[in-house]
Amino acid sequence: MKDFTNKIQNLGDRRFWDEFIPIFNDYLDHRLRVENKFSIKKYNCIKEYYDGSGSNQSTQDFTKGVAGTFESIIELIATENDMDYEACASDGFDGIDVGIEKEFKLTMGLGNSWTGNKKSVKVPNHLLVKMEVENNKISKLGVYEANLDECEDSSWYNNGDGKKGNYTTLRFHKNDIDNVSCIYGNLKPNRIWCGVKLEEITY
Repeated sequence: MKDFTNKIQNLGDRRFWDEFIPIFNDYLDHRLRVENKFSIKKYNCIKEYYDGSGSNQSTQDFTKGVAGTFESIIELIATENDMDYEACASDGFDGIDVGIEKEFKLTMGLGNSWTGNKKSVKVPNHLLVKMEVENNKISKLGVYEANLDECEDSSWYNNGDGKKGNYTTLRFHKNDIDNVSCIYGNLKPNRIWCGVKLEEITY
């Protein structure tokens, strides 16, 4: 039985992501066993499956390959914790967290930005997640929340020209570092743009 006297209230609670890590790892374990059952080549980590696909966009393929389950796990944990949360298949946001529409952006890449599309600019509140997978477990994790309406020098842009396009990129200007909530990991202010630092997960 869950103890709801001090329950997880929203996606900005670090305890939510403490619960997320082992569940996502369990998914990776199941996914690896399925791929190995039906593949001639055997993999030690699901990341190798995408790296060995021959695609020149293996990180993007990896992200797309797990994104649906990522959102399902968020909904599962929210439901188990009796949170005020609703998953949405909406053009512009992915979930309503305590009455706030939020767009989710997940990447398995380790750069200092997130990639999106036109959907990314329709709601200001964003949940931004980066993770690294090694030995078929999350080895590093970064979870950040930001309301882009509160950011002065950070927004989705196309090719760095400030114009919103089909494929856009989000990174944070050092002037907006206080407008980003770091739940797992941190932002490091550099000369202009912030570096994204992931938190190492120990087992």
